[in-house]
Amino acid sequence: MSITFPKSRTWLPMTCPVNSNYDRIMTATRLLFVSAILLPALLACSHSNEKWENDPDNDKKVHISGTVENLSPRDVRIALAGTDVVHGGAYYTIKVRNGRFSADVPLDRDKVYELLIPVSHGYSELRYQVFFATQDTLVFSYDNHENQRNAPELILNPAGDNEEYLTFRAEKKARFANEDRSLDDEYASIREHFYSAEYDRLCDDLNDRNLDRSARDTIRLLIGQMNADGTAYTPEGRAYLARQDEVRKKKLDFAREFLEARPVSLALFEVLYESIRSASDLDHGYHDWLQYYEREYSSKFQDNNLHQLVRNVISSTSIREGGRFIDFTLPDKDGVPRTLSQLIDGKVAVLEFWATWCRSCIVNRNAIREVYDRNKEKGFVVVEVAREIKDDSKWRNYIEKDGADWTDLLAMEENHSVGNAYGCGIKAGGAFLIDRNGSVIKVDPTREEIEAALAGL
Repeated sequence: MSITFPKSRTWLPMTCPVNSNYDRIMTATRLLFVSAILLPALLACSHSNEKWENDPDNDKKVHISGTVENLSPRDVRIALAGTDVVHGGAYYTIKVRNGRFSADVPLDRDKVYELLIPVSHGYSELRYQVFFATQDTLVFSYDNHENQRNAPELILNPAGDNEEYLTFRAEKKARFANEDRSLDDEYASIREHFYSAEYDRLCDDLNDRNLDRSARDTIRLLIGQMNADGTAYTPEGRAYLARQDEVRKKKLDFAREFLEARPVSLALFEVLYESIRSASDLDHGYHDWLQYYEREYSSKFQDNNLHQLVRNVISSTSIREGGRFIDFTLPDKDGVPRTLSQLIDGKVAVLEFWATWCRSCIVNRNAIREVYDRNKEKGFVVVEVAREIKDDSKWRNYIEKDGADWTDLLAMEENHSVGNAYGCGIKAGGAFLIDRNGSVIKVDPTREEIEAALAGL
C-alpha cells in the first residue's frame, strides 16, 4: 500500500529520495567490522515519543526488523492504524542504518498497527504496511524500485492474523489483476489529457514567480473549486475515474464475500474497517456495511483502535449535505470553553477547520473573511477551529494580527478527534455551511454558495 500526492499536478515541490551507495563502496574489512561490532549498537538506536511511552496498554515486546533497499530514510515509524504521525500522533521510531532496522517495540496485542517507510522527506509520501502484534517477531522488507501496483507485501514471515490479512489482499489482487491492469493501461493512454486545459493553465500560472500572494491565493481557490466540482478533469479523465470507481465497488463486493465466509477475527476487523471507509466514499452499500459491523464486530475486541476509526467514519458521513452538525466544546483564545450549538443557535453559520501550518486553509479562511465582513450585521456567524500541533503560539499571533471578530477555537492534538469527527482525518482543513435549523447545506462551500445562503437574511 502507498500514499502519494497526485503526480505532476501539485504546485508544491516534491522531495526525491537520495540513494546511498555507502555499503557498496565499503571494503570487506570495514563491512565485517561494522556488521560484527558497530551495527548492533546502531540498530538499537530507537525511541518513542512521550505519548507512546505513557500508553499502559503497550505491554508486549515484539522484535521488529527489516531492510529498506534503494532508499535512504533516517528512520521508519510504527503507529496505531489511522494515526497522523506528521501532525501530533503517537509513534515509535526505529533508526535505519545501512538499509537495516531492528528494535524490540512495546505494542498492544489487541490493536492494529502500521509500519511507515518514508519515500520522501517528512513522511509526506510513504509506503505503509498494516500489521498485528500477535507475533513475537516480525520481519519486513521494502525495495523502492518495486512497481507499487505489483509490489509484494512487506511482511516476510506472516503468521496468524498477519497471514489471514495478507491472504485477503493476495486473493483480491489476483481476482482483479486484469481489471487493474486495464485501468493502468487506460490511464497511461490519457495521462497527458487527464486534466482539463483550464486546470493545466491555472497550475502553470501558479508557478509564475512574478505573482504576488493575493494572486496565488485566488488561483488556489479556483483550483480547489475545480477539484470539488470535477471540472479539473477532461471528459476522458472523468470517464476513467468513473470506471475506477466501478472496479472499487466490485472489490467491496468481493470483501463482503470474503468476510461472510470466515469467522470473526482481528485481521478481518481491519478488512471490515477498510471496507466501511471505502463504502462511505463510494456510497456503495454503506449502511449494509454498518449493519454488518453492528452485528458481528461492535461488541468484539473492545480495546481495539478500529472501533474509534469506524465511529469517525460514521460521524463524518452524518454531516454530509442534508445531515446535522455534530456538537462539541473547545476553548477559545482566553481558555473559556465554548459549545458550538450555543454559538450558532438559530443562525446561518460556517464552521471551518484550519491550521497555521496549512497554506490552503489560510487561503480559504481569508475568502470566508471577505463574506463575513460583508454579512456579519445580518447575524451571519463564523466559528473557526484551529488544529494546531504542540504549540499554540503561532495561532495566537496569527489571530491577534488578523483581528477577525468571529469566534476562534483551539484544538490541539489531543482534541483533533473533533476534526476527525467531521471527516478531516489527516487534513487540517474543511468547511461546513450550516442553516438556521442546524442542517449542513454545503461541505466546503464557495464564496458564491455562502452568499446565496445569506441572500434571504
